[in-house]
Amino acid sequence: MRMEHFSTRLVPAERRSGYWRDLVAETFPGMTVKAEDGIRADLTRWALGRVGMAVARSERARVERVPGASAHRHIVLHLPRRGRLALTQSGRTTVAPAGSVVIADDAEPYAIDISDRNECFVLHIPMGTLSAVDQDRDWRAAMLNGDEANVALFRRMIEGLWAEADRHDMIDAGFDSVLVSMVRVACSGSSLSPTEAKADHKPVAFALKWMCDPALDTAAIADGTGMSERGVQKAFLREVGQTPMAFVVDHRLARAAEMLARDDGRSVTEIAFDVGFNDSASFSRSFRRRYDVVPSRWAARAR
Repeated sequence: MRMEHFSTRLVPAERRSGYWRDLVAETFPGMTVKAEDGIRADLTRWALGRVGMAVARSERARVERVPGASAHRHIVLHLPRRGRLALTQSGRTTVAPAGSVVIADDAEPYAIDISDRNECFVLHIPMGTLSAVDQDRDWRAAMLNGDEANVALFRRMIEGLWAEADRHDMIDAGFDSVLVSMVRVACSGSSLSPTEAKADHKPVAFALKWMCDPALDTAAIADGTGMSERGVQKAFLREVGQTPMAFVVDHRLARAAEMLARDDGRSVTEIAFDVGFNDSASFSRSFRRRYDVVPSRWAARAR
């Protein structure tokens, strides 16, 4: 099970969008990318038996996929690690934050709008590996809630496989049946009803939902709630006594403090990105102002 790594950073800026478009089309037949010139993006891909797997990191882009490019029908699972995805299929749109799972059926066309600084696992599961009941389910633009125990366990399994990347050649290809079983378990206790994307008219709730999206700012909250930026600012001052971004930063730092204390192997930089900061230096400065200690020292105290 050999892993292949690709990056636009090794390509001149003026050729990056074309390189990324060709790479994505090769990895996901029938898929096209619309992205800015000079896009910074990386892709790691591999296969585990019948299951195709990839990790994609990308700046803001839109991808569209047409059916019939593959000889077999698949369900395609997207597990955002950072940022968010908006997947549209059959007139339905599902917005998936980091920690959730959003699914498409590649028998029909679909499109995905990708937020900036996005990172996502992608799994191709052949429909023929599923039970007859599962094959008849409506997988189009469906989402699994990452807070549900079975879904969280499935995500941890995928994260664990990624963490063992340097030993993938030692994993038996028959492990793909375990992955398929875990997909069934994750879906068995979850609602697969596709959900229409709707604006949450409560700006504080919207900010909490998209807290880890690095593109979240007052303008994004206004756009997501249908309010003016001034209206958003007033709502935050009335409900929480803070400006929108002060509220967002405080909650990002609190989440980071919890993650640092758990010591799950992630670096300070990884945690900074995971909670929505754009760089580790600004995260460290903000963390020290809030907790009067640098993040690494905070983590050391918790051990």
